Amino acid sequence: QLGPNFWGVIYGCHYFYHSMIEQGRGGHIVNTASSAGLVPAPLVATPYVCTKFGVVGLSETLRAEAALHGIGVSALCPGLVDTDIFRTTLMRTGARGLSPEELRKWMMRIFKRRNYPPSRVAEAAVKAVEKNRGVVPVCSEAYAMDFVYRVSRRAFGSFRRAELRLVRGRQRG
Repeated sequence: QLGPNFWGVIYGCHYFYHSMIEQGRGGHIVNTASSAGLVPAPLVATPYVCTKFGVVGLSETLRAEAALHGIGVSALCPGLVDTDIFRTTLMRTGARGLSPEELRKWMMRIFKRRNYPPSRVAEAAVKAVEKNRGVVPVCSEAYAMDFVYRVSRRAFGSFRRAELRLVRGRQRG
């Protein structure tokens, strides 16, 4: 996961950022992270979360530097978007009692039920560039998680513990 999720962003920034500076016409870099890059996500693979936190941190740091050259940087942090990510990802479970296949099916149902299309993320990307936004939570759950985590890590921890109890209850039931 370090390859495409983190190193892909690093390489893209490395090659395009320097060209943008040399051209001297400004521009905007948009990096795709995840709401998992905004808050700890224990039911998501730890390496995935680590890479997404890295993308957010890289983007925030690069944004401060790039502003000196008239270049904007945004980190998109979508929440539950209806894509094939769980259908195509190698799954390992961190949830006691769920097999990787059970976890995959459970997550696919949640994403399908959420019904948030990738086109809405594209719209958020365009708006981020137009308004020169830095970190951009996309989807209501991403905004809510980011807000609670930034206001009170303790309150967010209570939310996560409740979420884990819910998952454990589903496993037993």
